[in-house]
Amino acid sequence: LDNYAFLVNWLERFPEYKERDFYIAGESYAGHYVPQLAHTILQNNKWSERTITINLKGVT
Repeated sequence: LDNYAFLVNWLERFPEYKERDFYIAGESYAGHYVPQLAHTILQNNKWSERTITINLKGVT
């Protein structure tokens, strides 16, 4: 959840990146964190009333 909050705050600070595609990648133990972050992004994009959504395009 902290990673998601960071991303949203970062996009609010730098709105020129809001429309860009976002990919998440990781190795080894990131196999635990990457899917959790992707799930959080998708859920919040779906239910959020905020104007900022993260344009998640892929997970590797």
